[in-house]
Order: sequence, then C-alpha cells, then structure tokens
Amino acid sequence: MQEIAQDLVHKTNIPAVRDQVTLLEAVAGEEWWRDVTVPMLEHMRRSLRGLVRLVDDKAKRRVVYTEFDDELGPVTEQELRGVPQGTDEERFGRRPAPTCSPTRTSPPYTSSIPTSRSPLST
Repeated sequence: MQEIAQDLVHKTNIPAVRDQVTLLEAVAGEEWWRDVTVPMLEHMRRSLRGLVRLVDDKAKRRVVYTEFDDELGPVTEQELRGVPQGTDEERFGRRPAPTCSPTRTSPPYTSSIPTSRSPLST
C-alpha cells in the first residue's frame, strides 16, 4: 500500500489524487503505519480505492507469451431453467413496431447572426 500511495503522490495533477494528497503522503510514510487501527485502515481503503486504477505499473509488468490451441468439443443445446425467453410483455408491456420517419424536407439550418458587422453606436 505504501508503494501505491508513493506512486499516486506524484500525480497531483489529477484532481481526485490532489484531494487525497495529505492521506497519500501519510500512508506512503512509515509513521502512519505505527499503531494503525482498523478504523484508520477502513478510512484509507474507502478514500483511496477509486485511485488505485491510476497507478502506473506498466514498467513493472512482465510480458508473458502463451500458445494455446482451442479445442472445442461437440456442440450441444442446453435448456436454461429459470431464465425467461424473449420479452416479458405482461411485466414490461409490448413495444410498438419501429416506424420509418420521412426524409427531412426542411431547409438546412440558417443562422440569425448577421454576416457583416455594422459599427456600434455609443
């Protein structure tokens, strides 16, 4: 958690991180962890859980190459029990069939802003 906080402290250009910078600096240090309590940990977890996705761990990732052969077995049809099929018209009502709208025949949008400027009178 200290490494995550330390990484986030350097991203104060992100508003969500900037809002939590005091907590991040504390969590990144050693002193905060002395005599830490469960309520402190819960507060930290709730405050920082949305920021974890901002951690840049791409440099730490290892490349893994795989080579799998997909083997499909025979296709079988299965009945899904307890799952309604189609639309529940009694519950949601019947949707009307879509209608085609006629082609637009109105003139294109015109602006009411004058194209030439006249001197302003004072």
